[in-house]
Amino acid sequence: MAEVMDYTRCTREFLRKVDVDAEKIRSILKMTELELKIVSSIEVNADSASKLAKDYYEIIKELLVALLLSHGLKSSNHECLISFFHTTYQSYEYEAL
Repeated sequence: MAEVMDYTRCTREFLRKVDVDAEKIRSILKMTELELKIVSSIEVNADSASKLAKDYYEIIKELLVALLLSHGLKSSNHECLISFFHTTYQSYEYEAL
């Protein structure tokens, strides 16, 4: 299993403080809800599996962007989205990678 990027490196190189933008967060959540509804309606088969995996990844990434934004942060690196989640919510049991 790959290691999660070091959060200290993320804060130094890839994360920056921004104003919490509640409207943008709502917009992201609305869009991901719509995307999830569409993706969930597609039958999983040999032809669709790869596309569905990409679509679900994009949904998760956008939800992490919204979460980061709700904490007043923005990332220029998708690995730091995972690192932020891993560091901030480490008391929860989940598989990061």
